Amino acid sequence: MRNIWKTDNLKRAVVQLRQDIKSIRLALAVLAIYMIITHSVFGTVCPWAILTHFPCPACGLTRAGLCVAALHFRDAFRWNAMIGLWLPYLLYLAVERYVLARKPRMALAIATVIGGVTCVYFGFRVWKGMIPQDILPLRLYSFPTIW
Repeated sequence: MRNIWKTDNLKRAVVQLRQDIKSIRLALAVLAIYMIITHSVFGTVCPWAILTHFPCPACGLTRAGLCVAALHFRDAFRWNAMIGLWLPYLLYLAVERYVLARKPRMALAIATVIGGVTCVYFGFRVWKGMIPQDILPLRLYSFPTIW
């Protein structure tokens, strides 16, 4: 088994990460500008919420990720329990690319399945009235009373 903690492997991983960030720096800059403008104007960065005034299946995932980073797991699952699928998937991608230095296998298929599960779970959350009311600022949305 390869020793992934060798200095050469860590250097290679850091170089790869720097190259990846450098190759997407323009996209990151545009994304940052978009986020600043939309958050200032609409109070959210979600294009779905801005256009439809309804939450999307991914609503709460960013806040859930921040809660996980702060080790507030109960809050993370309150925001969106699908963080329990997305974070391991992202970790898998990072390990494959930067630790094992290989292309992740079946990455698109796995993401598609997790995305489908996320949509089904969103339908369940809407049906059960489990969408946190404070996901979107100013209560931009309201579900019809039949839901």
